[in-house]
Amino acid sequence: MRIASVVTGERNAYSAWIRIDAIAKFLAQKGHSVEMVHFVSKIDRGSEIKGERYIKTTKIDAPLRSYLALRDSRYDVVYGNTHQGALLSLPGRLTSKPVVFDMHGDILSEYLLNKSSRKKKPRLKDTFFINMTDKLDKTFSSMILCVSQQIIKDLVSSGVRREQIAFVPNGIDLEEIRGSSNNNTLREEYKIISDFDTVIGFAGRWNSWQGISLLRNVIKECDERKVLFILAGLDLKIKKQNLICIPWLPRTRIWELYDVCDAMVLPRNDNYVNRVAGPTKFAEYCAMGKPVISTPIGDPSDFIRERKSGIVVDGFETDNLMAGIEKFASMDKDEVAKMGANSYQLYMDEFRWTEIVDRLETRLLDLIS
Repeated sequence: MRIASVVTGERNAYSAWIRIDAIAKFLAQKGHSVEMVHFVSKIDRGSEIKGERYIKTTKIDAPLRSYLALRDSRYDVVYGNTHQGALLSLPGRLTSKPVVFDMHGDILSEYLLNKSSRKKKPRLKDTFFINMTDKLDKTFSSMILCVSQQIIKDLVSSGVRREQIAFVPNGIDLEEIRGSSNNNTLREEYKIISDFDTVIGFAGRWNSWQGISLLRNVIKECDERKVLFILAGLDLKIKKQNLICIPWLPRTRIWELYDVCDAMVLPRNDNYVNRVAGPTKFAEYCAMGKPVISTPIGDPSDFIRERKSGIVVDGFETDNLMAGIEKFASMDKDEVAKMGANSYQLYMDEFRWTEIVDRLETRLLDLIS
């Protein structure tokens, strides 16, 4: 199978690109030809990657450029990554090629939430273009890939045929994040002491949907003698004896954070973005066999309840999350170990890229058969 994987924008360390590269990598490992096709406004000759295709476009000529690139007979499938990548893939339908829309998330909700968090009003022309892109992608794509079960339910409710949809969660390549090294230098580097009964970790950035304010409130009120919090990727600017803030860790070292923690926390807010999200960090927590303490939203909370792999708190208030952390801190070692084992089994069943891409491959082959 020959696949054009269509992308826009520059590579970065965020979860969208982790997903794009992982799916391309594992499809290639199964013997398929995957060519990354970048549509960009400017080609930086110094940053081009060998074997990938770069096409310079403008807003005016993008449809024509896309059609001319994707009509190439070397492609069997056009795979559009995110809403923008899918929009630029749609001209491929004119060449009788199936177009796959890897949806990632809800583009309008993310835009509105970002504007709201910055106390800015959304622009009418932006919302119009976003809505148009979303409608075109969903209407004309041959298949839609979704990162969560909740977004599948919403698509079906909106009239999209279930057989047009595939569940492709954000997976984890455990070898990539765990590597071959057993040398954990984090404990010594940040003087992480073992005087605390429980160590709770968090990995994330300061985004409006991460629930950072809730986590801050809990840390302020938590007993400094019992629970240590280690946060990677942000600095709360709070001076507490039971708080360690460290910079964002590269993927080759993120396992060190998980290794020193008893449980990880997922304090996400109550909004539509989180309801339909498939957070990569949750899959990472499971892959490292860590119990997860989560607010009651989205697929993660459903998985945790079903698999008994952590604690889902009763609400989105400080008292709710505090109660969940205190409950975990009071559990005996056998209960914690069982939760951790259940979390790892959840990774084995749902979040291994090899298994996810096996299922995706079957659906892609069905498209071209």
